[in-house]
Amino acid sequence: MTEFQIKFNKPPYHTREGRNKFIYSVYKDYLSKSVLNIGGGGEKYLLKYINKKTNHFEIDKFGSPDLIFDLEKDDLNRIKTNEYETVVCTDVLEHIDNFHEVFDHILRIAKKDIIISLPNCYKIFISSINNPKAFKHYGLPFGNPDHRHKWFFSFTDIENFFRENENHKDYKIDHIIPLGIHYKKPFYVKLFFKLIKIFFGNDLYTNLKVTTAWVKLTKTEK
Repeated sequence: MTEFQIKFNKPPYHTREGRNKFIYSVYKDYLSKSVLNIGGGGEKYLLKYINKKTNHFEIDKFGSPDLIFDLEKDDLNRIKTNEYETVVCTDVLEHIDNFHEVFDHILRIAKKDIIISLPNCYKIFISSINNPKAFKHYGLPFGNPDHRHKWFFSFTDIENFFRENENHKDYKIDHIIPLGIHYKKPFYVKLFFKLIKIFFGNDLYTNLKVTTAWVKLTKTEK
């Protein structure tokens, strides 16, 4: 895994459009040929930033994407193997039961590059103690929601998943960005986290700080 450093003192995005702008700002070098954006927000946000000559195709369950597509019901086999140079799938896999099946399809469809983001659910849980709205994708809503998280994993779980599968599947990890680790905090909060790291180790420290894991993979031939 190559070294990759990206530091933000505060969250770089708060909306789906902002997340797509972030994708472009960090990964624009991989968005120049053809891109399949899975669950990109339903409004082709990424298309606002990438080169107009790029073959961009968005599928989403809601909104006005190029194709309305339900990853739990519709068949991804309709998309050809190696059809897109880059596949982007951000904050999506945690919403579906068939996480592993869709991940395998992403590896099949991508010709070269894969960009995935996943939330650190441990951080969501801790944040919900003071802000119940942070737990909106879990909890018990008044009505049947459109969006639910169906998996509960930590940043450590995410790292382990991609590193273990790297040994068995046709990709290498370029980097896993622990977004949120550098966010500025008051002195007493910094001290608290420092003590956590000293007495309980790096895993707990990271799982309490990281908000989102951004993963960049490159296809290989094994």
